[in-house]
Amino acid sequence: MKDKKEIRREVISIRENIDIDIKNKNDKLICERLFCDEDFINSKEIFIYLSYNNEVNTYGIIKTSFELCKKVAVPKTVFKDRAMDFINLNNFNEIDKIPINKIGIKEPLEGEVLYPKETTLVIVPGVAFTLKGERIGYGGGFYDKYLIKYNIKNKIALCYEFQILEEIPVNEEDILVSKIITEDRSISL
Repeated sequence: MKDKKEIRREVISIRENIDIDIKNKNDKLICERLFCDEDFINSKEIFIYLSYNNEVNTYGIIKTSFELCKKVAVPKTVFKDRAMDFINLNNFNEIDKIPINKIGIKEPLEGEVLYPKETTLVIVPGVAFTLKGERIGYGGGFYDKYLIKYNIKNKIALCYEFQILEEIPVNEEDILVSKIITEDRSISL
C-alpha cells in the first residue's frame, strides 16, 4: 500500500488538473446533494473550510447557509499547538476581508469562537477517502484533534469520485467521517 504522502501527492495532482468546466459542473452537483441532505437541512450551524487548491468549492455552500439563516464558522489554526477553532462569520461578504495565512489558505486572524452543538454540521476537508469513512487530510492533524475533542457526530466530507480509494493507511488518531458526498452519490457510513 502507498504511504499517505504518496497518495496525497497523486490525488492533489489529479485534482489540480481537472478541467475547469468539469470541476464547476461537479461542484454544482455536490452542492445540490449536500443541500438535500438531512444533516445539512437540520443543522443550525455549519463549520466549514474555505476551499483552496481546486478543492470542492465551499463558497456557494457558505452563501446558501447564510440565506437559510444558519450560523457559519470557518477554521483558524494555531500551528504551534496543532489546534484549531472555528470563528464566526457574520455575513458572506466577510470572506473577502479574510487574509491568506502562511500556507496559502484564507484564515481569520481573530473573531468570536463558536463551539459545536448537537445541531452543528462540520464539513471536513480531505485529499482521499475510503468507503469506510477513512480520510487522508493534509497532514497537520488539526481536524482529527478537533473532531475527537468535541466528539462531533455530523461530519461530512465533500470530494470528487476520484478521491475515493479502495484503501488508505490509517492509524488510531484518524477520525472517520460520517458521510461522503461526491458528484455521483451520497454515502452514509
